[in-house]
Amino acid sequence: MSRLRLEEFDVLPIAGTSTPSPLAEAMTEVQSEEAKLESFENGYKAGWDDAARSHTDNLDNVSVELGRNLQELSFTFHEARTQVLKDMRAVFEELFSKILPKVAAETLPAIIAEQINEIVGREVDTRIELRVHPSNQDIVGQFVAAQTHLNVDVVPEPAFGEGQARLVFASGEQNIDLSKILETAAQKTEGFFELNEKAG
Repeated sequence: MSRLRLEEFDVLPIAGTSTPSPLAEAMTEVQSEEAKLESFENGYKAGWDDAARSHTDNLDNVSVELGRNLQELSFTFHEARTQVLKDMRAVFEELFSKILPKVAAETLPAIIAEQINEIVGREVDTRIELRVHPSNQDIVGQFVAAQTHLNVDVVPEPAFGEGQARLVFASGEQNIDLSKILETAAQKTEGFFELNEKAG
């Protein structure tokens, strides 16, 4: 089997030119290496610049996206907070306008009883005049009638609110004003919601 022979393409010196000296060859080789090194450094720098530019662009994109997300989150939180405050306000308005006045009216006789017991404890035979809103006269009158040992006259007072009462006795008087307590609480609650709406 014969060997494959390839044609050789050796560079031969051109006729009439001298063969380069070893020093010239070494200089050419050094220059070639310097050119390669310069090309490598230029390529490395270009690659580094591209990477830095790409990194900066990515950071800018992330910053824009983060800013957009935070803005949407802030808007969503603001909407949710506004809705929660609106719902809470409706609940408190219902509470103060309908539920608590009923609770106060139902609680009033017990509070009056407590005050009467304190007065009678100090002044055993004292006569007490109990002034209440006309709507409370019957229920309070029934309570007083059941306490036969008490000397209490129930008197209607149209100027009073349903949560008000006054106990007048020999040494002074005692006022009960659940309506004022409810009114103050309602005003403070309303102030809270108005302040939060302005801060909104």
